[in-house]
Amino acid sequence: MPRSPHGVGAPRRKEFEEEEEGGGGEEKEGAALSPKALREALGEEDFADLETAVLSQLQGMVRCVVALEAGVVQRVENWAMLQQGIVVQLDGETADLVKNDPSYSPEEVEAVREATAAKASQADVTIPVPAKGQVDLVVGAVVEAVLDKIKTNPPQSKAWKEEHAKREKEWEEEQQKKNKGFGN
Repeated sequence: MPRSPHGVGAPRRKEFEEEEEGGGGEEKEGAALSPKALREALGEEDFADLETAVLSQLQGMVRCVVALEAGVVQRVENWAMLQQGIVVQLDGETADLVKNDPSYSPEEVEAVREATAAKASQADVTIPVPAKGQVDLVVGAVVEAVLDKIKTNPPQSKAWKEEHAKREKEWEEEQQKKNKGFGN
């Protein structure tokens, strides 16, 4: 597959910029295909393989945010990779989701909701998404919710390190008490 700035093998689509006077438009190259168009271009199985390959590459990155289409969680290996971080589900009314991405019909959105409901309920954070045009509010809500999740659920390695440091200090104090008896 060809390499593009939009990812390995990501087909490109042509977009048109509307002219102010309402006539025709200029062709604009370089935009990636929508998830739906990419799925149709590659076929369901190849699209799912591509999702898994990209997630696998991203899994080694730390402190990164990855936006995914809901269907990605239908593969067990993808869900397992996502569990390595904080999973945020953006949830909105079907009509609003269709307005935001008109390439999907309400029936398609509902089918994806139904197929992914079990995994969606396991998300670490769920943020309601209002109608189009309120991106800043959603981003703010995501940041606040993720920070709260981190504060209330510190990484286990941090808790383990704190417990280890506490026990190490107790052991050192115990050793000092034992050694005092030998020095006199």
